[in-house]
Formats: sequence, C-alpha cells, structure tokens
Amino acid sequence: MKRSLAGKQLIFATIKQMRNPYQIALIPFIFFSTSQSGFFRADFNAAYVTCAWGMQNIGKIMICYGICSVSSSLLFSRLIKYTGRLPVFSIIIAMNVTANVLMLKWSPDPSQPIGFFIIAGLYGATQGVMSPQISAFSALIFADNKEAAFNNMRLWQSVGFIIAYINSTIFCIESKLYLIIGIVLFGLICYFIVEITYTKSFKSRDVIVRKS
Repeated sequence: MKRSLAGKQLIFATIKQMRNPYQIALIPFIFFSTSQSGFFRADFNAAYVTCAWGMQNIGKIMICYGICSVSSSLLFSRLIKYTGRLPVFSIIIAMNVTANVLMLKWSPDPSQPIGFFIIAGLYGATQGVMSPQISAFSALIFADNKEAAFNNMRLWQSVGFIIAYINSTIFCIESKLYLIIGIVLFGLICYFIVEITYTKSFKSRDVIVRKS
C-alpha cells in the first residue's frame, strides 16, 4: 500500500505535479469551477437579485441554487456511466454559457421573478457537476499521484474564488460575464484535449498489456 505524503514531501510533490501537461491543461477548467460560483454568490446576488428584486429574496435564490446543484450532481453522475464524460461536460457548459448570455441580454423584472430562478438553476446545475466530476477525473488520470493532484486542484479552486471576489470590485458585470464565457470555452477545449489524449494512451497501454 502506497504511503501518504506529508510535510515537505507533499509540497515538493505538489510543485512537481504542476509541471504535468495534463495538470496544466486542466487548470482553466478547475479555475472556472469556482470562479463561476464566486461570481454567482458575489455578483449575481448583488447586481441582479438585491438591486432588482430585493435582498430579502437572496435566500430563495440560494435555495434554488442548492436544490439544482444536488439534483444535477445525482442525475449526471448516473448519466455519465452511459454517455461518458465528454457529453456531460458539453451539456453542462452549454447550460452555463446559456445562463451568461441570458444575463447579458436580460433586464431583471421583479414582477417576473422566474428569470432569477432560471439563472440560479443553471448555475447550480453547473456547480453540481463540475466540482465532483473534475475531482473524479483527476483521481483517474493521476492515479499514481493523487495527493499532489488534489492539492493542485484545491490550489486553483482557491485562486478561482479569490480572483472572482477581487474582480467583483474592479470590473463591470458585462466584462465579468464575457470573461467567464471565455474561460469556460477555453477550459472545455483544454479538457477535450486531455480526455482524448488520455483515452488514446489508455487504449494503447491496454493493447500492449493484452499482447504481453
């Protein structure tokens, strides 16, 4: 059984893991998973819910967000067994991009609160899939170095949160939305490359093992 790393060993292993091409390629996806969550909690609630509908309704929106997050996690974790990761990630990213485009075009109307719940639901569904599935994918492709891989994942998730909250005081909402769309599309492309490359290499190793 492989011993767990601790102290300096784990730090050095984490730094070394940062040079792994797969780890580098996954950074935009990992970064997006928390930056979009930070945007929703800090900016959507402040700029859309509080300003247009009232602070007293934030609780309702967060309940909707939480329910959709849990529901999507349960649904897509089952679906992924039959479809694989690529279709599931594509669907969930399309949902997030749709939510961002809606916010760019949408003028919040407190007399029609359904719009607030739709955005919250789409963002919740995104978060419910991204976080657990990125963790599962990291555990799969970095099976021999899980501790360092998860350390890197938590690092970039934390960076995503920090930057999201810093940006909330610097950029306007429109700029942030375009930035999120750009990050998620770039991250999806990088993920596709990692997924396809890993799948090909795994199949090649499987063929070699069978021949031997």
